[in-house]
Amino acid sequence: MKITFVESVFEGMNDEFKNPTLPDGAAQWSRNEEGVLQGLIYICPCGCKEVSSVPVAPALQGWGFNGHLEQPTLTPSIFKKGGCKWHGYLTDGEWRQV
Repeated sequence: MKITFVESVFEGMNDEFKNPTLPDGAAQWSRNEEGVLQGLIYICPCGCKEVSSVPVAPALQGWGFNGHLEQPTLTPSIFKKGGCKWHGYLTDGEWRQV
């Protein structure tokens, strides 16, 4: 499924950290106060509607990011330890389940 970028994944989020108003896999980039890219906040692609995040800050060891803001690739795979436990990849702007 192709990633869809939105203004805010938090608008419409409920107390359970779910956002039923946005499509599965919708995302937004997060930045610090200086505008430096920090991470990707996303609606789980599995359909559970949970809001999650992946760090992409340059100082974080172990995470790779291709630098493409419209068609991102993140490595290694993304594994949600809680909730639905979705496991997959974001490659060239496409969510792919393992």
